[in-house]
Amino acid sequence: MLHALRVSPDHRGMGLAGRLLEKVRDLARARGFRSVRLDCLEGNEGAFRLYESHGFVRTDVVTITYEDIGSPRRFRLFELVLRDGVSTSRSASPGCTPRRASY
Repeated sequence: MLHALRVSPDHRGMGLAGRLLEKVRDLARARGFRSVRLDCLEGNEGAFRLYESHGFVRTDVVTITYEDIGSPRRFRLFELVLRDGVSTSRSASPGCTPRRASY
């Protein structure tokens, strides 16, 4: 699970977020994980495009209350499926159902 990926506004547009996503993918593969999951505040279309351009697939929308945010907010869930060290973009894990309850 990838949580709180942010790039300072002063450093956006330099490809940093994409490089971080690639590093996370590579680490997950090296450790034998089957997928990488993340959530993103609903309405953050720029981030949605970034994640999808790196093979993440939208899986659900849930309400989550994070301590640092304070109030319940809607989040879009994403998943990048990894199989045998190969990313399979545009498909969710078979039998994988994201949690629908508030965390």
